[in-house]
Amino acid sequence: MNHMGYLKKIKRIYYEVKYFFENSYKAFIPVTLNADGAFYTDYKNVGCPFGDSKNGLNSWIRLRKKREEREFWAYYKKNSD
Repeated sequence: MNHMGYLKKIKRIYYEVKYFFENSYKAFIPVTLNADGAFYTDYKNVGCPFGDSKNGLNSWIRLRKKREEREFWAYYKKNSD
């Protein structure tokens, strides 16, 4: 194959990868929005302990993540023996 053949092949691969990434993000946006809405609903149900703002929600999510990790590792250590 000559150099023009390689260039055409590389160009085709480039456009296939570009098409994949241009269209794949569209699938993640609704998932992200639904997850954010679900966290906000849970946050409202516990009474907005850090205030009714995006920063308060993010603080609560970080705190909840740490708590869930501690519970997971405690459960893992208890059941791995």
